[in-house]
Formats: sequence, structure tokens, C-alpha cells
Amino acid sequence: MLERNARGFTPRDEFLGAVRERFGLEATVPELLEDYRRVTWTAMRPVEGVVAERLRALRAAGWKVACVTNGETLVQPRTLERIGAGPFLDATIVSETVGVRKPDPRILELAAEACGVALDGAWMIGDSDVDVAVGAAAGATTAWIADGQEWTRTDLAPDHVVRTLADALALVA
Repeated sequence: MLERNARGFTPRDEFLGAVRERFGLEATVPELLEDYRRVTWTAMRPVEGVVAERLRALRAAGWKVACVTNGETLVQPRTLERIGAGPFLDATIVSETVGVRKPDPRILELAAEACGVALDGAWMIGDSDVDVAVGAAAGATTAWIADGQEWTRTDLAPDHVVRTLADALALVA
């Protein structure tokens, strides 16, 4: 099931359908999805400490910060609200809302436009190969948050491999 989940990048309904089948659950996929969202919602941690300090410093230095996600329109804004990310963001671009998904570089162009800046000198920080791919395609410097994982792609490599978001933000600064 861990392999099928692909570190959370398998569409939730598809993964939960596989869970339902594997374990013979009676609940429907929509019911499982509702439970999944309720449980993950309570587990979210706020943006604070070093990450908050570094985001404040970057914004004070004139950086624009955007969240670019392949998530769902109804879920992602609530997630960002829950973790208190709003004060640190100049824009939020949700793929379902704009009709473009990573790794299509147009999604980063939309983020830059929403921030009122060009992509020149941009950074893309993320925890998946799709994040690195979209950053590379848009000409951004990329930082991959490894989170204990090994980079396995041979056709693409991040500019930087870091352990945490705070480490990546330190590089940008």
C-alpha cells in the first residue's frame, strides 16, 4: 500500500479505492475520502518557528512567496488556512482551479503573474520529482526536500537537496 500511495502523490480517490479493495472495507470511496480529510486535517501543524522566521525575512527582503499545488480547490485553501500559511503567501495557485498541473511550467508562470513578478531568479522548493521538474522547466532554481528519501531519477536532478523546508529557505536567503 505504501508503494501504491507513492508518498501521497496517487490521487486520493484512487488510493482509497485500492485500500477499500485490499482490506475488503464496506465504506464507499467518498466515505473513506471524507474520513481521510477529517483525520489529516487534525494532524496538520502550523507554520511556526524557524520556517516562519525565514519566510518573514524573505518577504521583508522583497521576495514574493507562492504556494503552487496540484491539490483540490476545496481542500488546499482550507489546508493553508489550517496551518496559518496565509500571512506568508503572496499567492496560492491550485491546479484544479487554474486547469494546469505540475510539471507544466505554465503553473509557475501563473504564480509569478499572481505575485506581480517575473520568473527570473525564482526558486521552486518541493518534496517531489514533479516539483523539481516544473521548476527546471520554468528555469527556476530547484530545492528538493528529501525527507529521508533518495533521489532516483536519472533524467533530472534538483539543484539542491535539503532535509527540511527551513533548510531550503536558508538557501534562498
